Amino acid sequence: MSGRSGEPGPPPDAVARSRRRQRNITLAMGAVAFVALAGLFIEYGFPDPRHTAIWHEVQTNCALLFILLQCARPAVSLNPFRHLREHRLDYALMFLLVFGLVAAASLQNSPEFRYLAGHGAAESLDAINVLAIQCYLVFLVILKSPWFHRALLALPFGAITALWTSFAALIGLSTLLLMTPGAAAPGRSVTWVQALFTATSAACVTGLSVVDTGTHWSPFGQGVILATIQLGGLGILTLTGSVALLGGGPLGSRERRSLAEISETDALPQVRAALVRPLMLTALIEAAGALLLFRTWWNPDGHVMRQVWQAIFHSVSAFCNAGFSLFSDQLAGYRDDPLTLGIIAALIVAGGLGFGTLWDLIRVRLTAQSRAALLSIAVLIPAGGLGIWVLERDRALAACPEGTRLLNALFLSVSSRTAGFQTTDLGGLTLAGSALIIVLMLIGGAPGSTAGGIKTTTFWAIAARHQAAAYRRRALAVAVAVPAVFTAAGVLISWITAAAIGGIWFESASAVGTVGLSRGITASLPPAAHLVLVAAMFFGRVGPFIIAFALRRQDRRAGVAVSHEPYLIG
Repeated sequence: MSGRSGEPGPPPDAVARSRRRQRNITLAMGAVAFVALAGLFIEYGFPDPRHTAIWHEVQTNCALLFILLQCARPAVSLNPFRHLREHRLDYALMFLLVFGLVAAASLQNSPEFRYLAGHGAAESLDAINVLAIQCYLVFLVILKSPWFHRALLALPFGAITALWTSFAALIGLSTLLLMTPGAAAPGRSVTWVQALFTATSAACVTGLSVVDTGTHWSPFGQGVILATIQLGGLGILTLTGSVALLGGGPLGSRERRSLAEISETDALPQVRAALVRPLMLTALIEAAGALLLFRTWWNPDGHVMRQVWQAIFHSVSAFCNAGFSLFSDQLAGYRDDPLTLGIIAALIVAGGLGFGTLWDLIRVRLTAQSRAALLSIAVLIPAGGLGIWVLERDRALAACPEGTRLLNALFLSVSSRTAGFQTTDLGGLTLAGSALIIVLMLIGGAPGSTAGGIKTTTFWAIAARHQAAAYRRRALAVAVAVPAVFTAAGVLISWITAAAIGGIWFESASAVGTVGLSRGITASLPPAAHLVLVAAMFFGRVGPFIIAFALRRQDRRAGVAVSHEPYLIG
């Protein structure tokens, strides 16, 4: 065998020896991973203060072993520089972890450290190093390990099955974690229906809750919810594909086909852009949102780390259009704070625009899809806000200071398009106001975003008379399916509860549109009705895309051109 330059390649026995050593290192890392994950699960799921220090020591040693084994891999590789290039993400994370630990240790006696320690953050600061190690282990073991993303991408079924099974798996895992004793706050208990409902609402970025997020769940439970929101907002397949492309080494033909099918593109550079850009944009926007919220909510006399956590949680929840809040009254305490409402609204709009449109805005080159998405929000948000203000200024908005009612109406219009944050009690909505918000919830955001609903560009596709009939048929199928499921869920819940269907429809639309707005009756519904809402949320998250994707694939197989359609559907 010859190399590219005509020189003979390495001897076969050297190749076999290198592969054997790489395999042994991988097996060793797998064993370390099992111990690390077991320690994390036991520490947080079944907390016992007597053993916390032991588990922290175990996790620290596991991280050190990971780093040593990772450093040993280039040494046993036939081409160390190529190995470093292919696994650059692993080594970049390793460098950041080591740098962060060294920096944290050097700051122990700094004035900033003493200030934070004096404001209730001493224990949190001591735990930051451990938390950094734990996050590093979870990322490498679950998201970055070859066995995970290669197994998922190489599964012998198509993108449709992979999509709904990945969400189902995320919901199942989150449910199990939320049912552990450590997930509930002290003195609280969790039923399996409550855990399943919360996990589904988080994975489907809905925000409907049967318990108060800020008081019912422990910090571990809230962390599970936040991680589920992030994974559900990005999508397991998008995240897995991004990680695989960022540094997982060469991909096989089946994995490449899976990534191409997920992103609905053919060329690998386009696949890379379609999968990696959402990951990068999400990190940048959520970090900026968290910083702005922290600065806005900063209280020098308050608990620093609690304020940091609240800022991060609400930034991720807002950008992912999830609507979960750590405040018992949602955002009612900020109904007269234009800065807070403006930051949250901007995050919601950014998440609901779609990653393609965000990228087009960055490069200042708008496609037809982007123009349609921008025009839709430019019309729907002001029109919805004005309508809500006219109908509800003396009813549902009456609790807001008079000078801020229009502001809160506009915020509710933004939130109605799948975000779910509330600044006022919606139990007193008029029939007309409720109907208007239901329409906004069912319309939703743009395709390829963290939003749900029918999607704004679906209506543009229906009106595109110059396009093929099959294209408009796909759009019409989505536009019919979402209201049909919304109606069926409302009727079924009304039958289960024997309640008037008018009050149930709002919750049903909120579930199908993955919005999270509530008129205050979700928590009081019986478990059977909660399960109906679980099914509605699941359909709302994956159903429109699956319908559009399946019909698109059917049209492609029938010879219909689908590569130059102006608007995405679903």
